[in-house]
Amino acid sequence: MKKLTLLKGFACCLFCLLGCFASYSSYASLVKQSDGKDILINPRPVIPGGMPRTPDSIPFYAELESGYVLLGSFSSCGIVDVSLTSTAGDDYSTVFDTANGTIIIPVSGITGDYTLLITTASGMDYIGEFSI
Repeated sequence: MKKLTLLKGFACCLFCLLGCFASYSSYASLVKQSDGKDILINPRPVIPGGMPRTPDSIPFYAELESGYVLLGSFSSCGIVDVSLTSTAGDDYSTVFDTANGTIIIPVSGITGDYTLLITTASGMDYIGEFSI
């Protein structure tokens, strides 16, 4: 009887611990949970001439909101250059300190094809494309 009570207490404690870990989420994932349209960001294709290298994971995410793009980083990658261009006439450039988490990039909202280019200090390019 004593073993059964001890076993039930252990099982209850284990389930509580698992529940705590399952409910934990990072700040970046909380910021990312919004109603905007996700923008897929990929490494820019490497020009042949060497072994192509791609990162283990893509450290950036972006979402199209009403009148702006929310660009964020899941981890600190230092200061990166960011530019947004479009067939609608948008041409915006800025720098983004990824330690800050997110930045807002203004978008005209005019119908067209948009390109978001992110360049790290090491020269790695990431590109996101979307249409309005």
